[in-house]
Amino acid sequence: MRKLFAVVLLSLFVLLVACTRAQEPSRDLQQVSTPPSPAPAPAAVSSAPSQEVEPVSAQHAQPLSQPADELIQPAKSSAPSPVAKSKFEHASEPVVEQIKKFNIIAKQWAWVPDTITVNLGDEVELNITSQDVPHGFYLPDFGVSQHLGRGESATVKFTADKAGTFGFSCNVYCGAGHGDMVGKLVVNP
Repeated sequence: MRKLFAVVLLSLFVLLVACTRAQEPSRDLQQVSTPPSPAPAPAAVSSAPSQEVEPVSAQHAQPLSQPADELIQPAKSSAPSPVAKSKFEHASEPVVEQIKKFNIIAKQWAWVPDTITVNLGDEVELNITSQDVPHGFYLPDFGVSQHLGRGESATVKFTADKAGTFGFSCNVYCGAGHGDMVGKLVVNP
């Protein structure tokens, strides 16, 4: 940020010097009696002092249309920036879509919790942990299938894009009670 500030400040100085030289004829050119020509624009800004640039004295400097502080300082406005304005343009309208996060434990032979409730349009994030033996989380209506080894965790994400009650189950055989390992996802309209 300091480098950018220095480059902007140096650029303003070079521009001011170039404008001043363009408006006043050079002393050497006055002696030859030829009309003044504008100073060429600098090709690159360098931090090294140049032989061509003379220090600008107070009598040759022209006032800026704005104070230098205003040119360098960021705008002080209570209005949101154009990016923020477009992002929050309809902030007063109710938001339907939200991210809903749940931690689920898979253990012989249950899901904890075994019921998950969300709203239609919600982004759903399930952080699933297999506590004891390998398990699989299977929610076919939303295309979700995740294998979990013993002690492993995984995150699955999907959008609740249809309302209703949908079953999920374990799809990795985990012992005698495997068939009882079911739960439900309730998506409210």
